[in-house]
Amino acid sequence: MNFQRRTKSVLITGASSGIGQAAAHLFAESNWRVWAGVRNKDDYFRLKQVNGIEPLVLDVRSEEQVALAVEQISQSHEACDLDVLVANAGIVKAGPIEFASIEDWREQFETNVFGVVRLLRATMPLMRRASDPRIIIIGSINSRIGMPLLGPYAASKHALSGLADSFRRELGSDGPKVSVIEPGAVDTPLWGKASEMAASMVASMSVEGMGRYGDAIAEQQRKLELRKKFNIDPNDFVIGFVFRNQLRKSVPNLLEGFSKFKKRTTSKTKLLLHTHFSEGWDIPRLMEQYGVDQSDVLTTYICKNCKNYFVHTFVGQEKQCPMCKSEKALSTTSTGLGVTEDQLADIYNLMDVYCHPFTSGGQEIPIQEAKLCELITLVTNYSCGEEMCEDKDGSLELDWSKYTEHGTQFIKASTRPESICKQLTKIFKLDEKKKTQ
Repeated sequence: MNFQRRTKSVLITGASSGIGQAAAHLFAESNWRVWAGVRNKDDYFRLKQVNGIEPLVLDVRSEEQVALAVEQISQSHEACDLDVLVANAGIVKAGPIEFASIEDWREQFETNVFGVVRLLRATMPLMRRASDPRIIIIGSINSRIGMPLLGPYAASKHALSGLADSFRRELGSDGPKVSVIEPGAVDTPLWGKASEMAASMVASMSVEGMGRYGDAIAEQQRKLELRKKFNIDPNDFVIGFVFRNQLRKSVPNLLEGFSKFKKRTTSKTKLLLHTHFSEGWDIPRLMEQYGVDQSDVLTTYICKNCKNYFVHTFVGQEKQCPMCKSEKALSTTSTGLGVTEDQLADIYNLMDVYCHPFTSGGQEIPIQEAKLCELITLVTNYSCGEEMCEDKDGSLELDWSKYTEHGTQFIKASTRPESICKQLTKIFKLDEKKKTQ
């Protein structure tokens, strides 16, 4: 393949799909010389048609293929150094740690960890010839928060973080710079394969194993399916609120508490407000007031014609339905346009925790619904909320402060945003086992 002169060169592994494929196209469009590692010949010939990309058959589990790929780069018709290495190739092994086979563990680490080590060892001579070389290792948010049923994968990504830290210090200021990128889930065939593998493990699991993990696996698969349906990252920490009345008393406090929590944890977090956005309290204005990014707040839309529902960021009312294509048919849920009980259960199941900072009576139903969906609930310890916060009911209490309502001189209560932040932080840091207790 004839290349025009490019100022920089990059080797990307796992370039057949997802992050690797997107990176290969981006580098090529930016006039880099791109070497794209793929495992099968179909992907090889597909990328061969893309201007600026030179595919390599490269399985990082193979010492021979890694050595041959580096030799091809080194012996290209122009003297070639290597400016950037993007170590992206990876697989996912899913299932309970107790039942994942040692073979699965070996395969996970052979690709995700030992494959990176092979690349580093083989490419260092070429990288040291570059003027400002950089190594980019694609990790995962799972290196920070190990998700249940993804033990082998999370462990491999933890290992990459440690490997990168050590290598960075070994190379010092004169060696290639080493970076780790830790994204959330990306729409790629990798996760579909993981779901298939988990399903296969369930099919072969003993009665005892199914008794221990069957419900957890089913719950995780259902949650993954729902989040994929609405393009919500499986690793996002989703805080939910379901109700209509008293928005003036609960939404501002919740938004302020959520904003404090985001700043304190810098976590990948979403706030799901299952409510009508045209109640009169101007939720978008409140979001701006408390510094909450619009992309971090989700809401429920429903089509008045086909009755399909969608969870999405707020984009206005009376929009076109993406399913039936009806114009001005899609609006946020309301008393006149609501979801079914099954759909509402799905909405609760998108959440990781339910936060309901109400301070008056008549608002108990969504708390009980959230509990039936086995969610941790945060409730203001005031009025009828006091009963919800008793030991036997299990809600975590939110603190409140009193104020005098202007004009009426009535004594009122307001949930403390700092208490919301404190309790959310506590839940966020709990391990998965304790969350279910």
